Parts: sequence; C-alpha cells; structure tokens
Amino acid sequence: MGYVVLWHCGPFPLSQNAESGIDSEAGLVNQRSRFRDKDGKYTIARLDRESGNYMILPLVADTTKGPQPQGEYGGRTS
Repeated sequence: MGYVVLWHCGPFPLSQNAESGIDSEAGLVNQRSRFRDKDGKYTIARLDRESGNYMILPLVADTTKGPQPQGEYGGRTS
C-alpha cells in the first residue's frame, strides 16, 4: 500500500497541530500557517464541478509518516 501527500491551502484549525507550545514548528509561510497535523483518522471530501456536473470524492484516511512538502506536489524534490 502506498501513501499520498495532501497539501491543504486554506483555513485549518490550529488545534490540529501535532505539536503545541513554544517548541512547535507551526509558523507562517507566505502569510499562511504551516504545521504537521495530529496523527489519526481524517474524513476528506472534494466537491468539484466540470461541464455543469457536480462531483464529490469522499474518503477516510489514516495519517502516516512521510515527507514534509515544501509547497510543491509530491514531497521533497531534493
């Protein structure tokens, strides 16, 4: 089984930060908060429209350790 790196660009609750306190790696990058989410199970849904038709992709996923994306798709390039 493989894994997928999800990159969420938009509002996300700071309460889902895996770390908290002064040593947290949460910070602002391009005026957006950036942090690793807490481990666990997440429900994800993507709603889109194409050619006048609506589509929804619902899924449930468990977290796993993986690369830290740097603003690009697919994780680190170096």
